[in-house]
Amino acid sequence: MNSESIKSLVEPILHYVLPAGGIFIFLGCLYVLLRTGSAHILRRRVWLLVYGKDEPKDATIREFVEDQNSFMAFRYSAGAGVRTLEQAKRLATWLKENNEGVQTVRVAGAYFDMESMSLVPKLPSVNALLWAFCALVVTATLTLEFGAFFFADRAYYQIKRSGHWFSASETDLQGVGPWPWSEHQKLSLNDCQSATIVELPGFTPADHGVLCSFLQASNLKVTVKTTIHQQVGGLIVLGVLFALGFVSTGRMLRRAAVVRQMAKRLEDRKNRPELTLANADNPDRASEKV
Repeated sequence: MNSESIKSLVEPILHYVLPAGGIFIFLGCLYVLLRTGSAHILRRRVWLLVYGKDEPKDATIREFVEDQNSFMAFRYSAGAGVRTLEQAKRLATWLKENNEGVQTVRVAGAYFDMESMSLVPKLPSVNALLWAFCALVVTATLTLEFGAFFFADRAYYQIKRSGHWFSASETDLQGVGPWPWSEHQKLSLNDCQSATIVELPGFTPADHGVLCSFLQASNLKVTVKTTIHQQVGGLIVLGVLFALGFVSTGRMLRRAAVVRQMAKRLEDRKNRPELTLANADNPDRASEKV
């Protein structure tokens, strides 16, 4: 294999594989940071890379490092916002005793108190969030549909002096009323050049001069196209914001449903102790409580 062949094999790796690998490594490190809320795992890997498996000689320091490893391992695997190792142990014990999954506590978020290992008294309202989600869907649908219909082929402007709005295409102008779908008289370049003055309803003679100057501009087509592109870009941004609103409201709705279901299960287990996993493993204890 000659040098040219080797070069042809190495170049794609240098240009594509290495940058892609770097991006994946960065995203992986970022995920670990967000998941655990600490850079301890990353620092630990660097330590092992440099010093190998040598542990600190001091027993107290070694125990502290091991506790931190266990704590971060729990936070990474569970994703729950525990604050200390002892709190993590209490949560693990609570999950086992109440036969609950850690993902339920993770979804519950702030509605689960890590200090008391219980749900907070005030639970979210599923109905209120459901109405909010429906209202968001309706608002987004109407806004984007009307926006796409009315802003896709005409550019909208305002005359600063009078405050009147008008819409423009590459060949004509027309006023903008309280309802965008209303029919409006149009003003073309021929109307401006005609001996008979054609005035749009609601516009003053001074406005008419501004409108005709706009139509007679040499860069009219470019101006209108640029404005339409800006309007469409604004609709895209608005669509992204609505999508984020959907995701956020959907997550809150899911959280409310999960918390409500969890509260019901805990109440049932409180009234029927034999439903807990700890009692299921010890029938004698369950029968005593019943």
